[in-house]
Amino acid sequence: MSDVPDERDHEPVRAEGWVELLETWRVPQDDNVFVEAEGIRLLVHHLASGFYVTSSQCPHEDFTMERCPLRDGAVVCTEHGWAMDVRTGRVVEIGDEDARLPTYEARVFAERVYAKLF
Repeated sequence: MSDVPDERDHEPVRAEGWVELLETWRVPQDDNVFVEAEGIRLLVHHLASGFYVTSSQCPHEDFTMERCPLRDGAVVCTEHGWAMDVRTGRVVEIGDEDARLPTYEARVFAERVYAKLF
């Protein structure tokens, strides 16, 4: 899930489970960037509607999608072709429709992307 950038919101607090991931400028629109935080491998996705954070592990097999493309709001696993909506984690092409890519709530504050990881 993503919040539209809103500097009026308070800074996400680590004690509430929020972790700073990276600066917004590092993720071009309609692309994603691999990051690791708190020992979790993540993808930060930038769509016109905002920033979204998902696991970088394909739910099909143990494959890290750190260099997989973003297409129409879905990350496409280059290993087996699964496409998963980064907003919901739902499989939208190929793959098992019951499988889900783990997603994390995302927030932008002061030009930085945060995710609620715990």
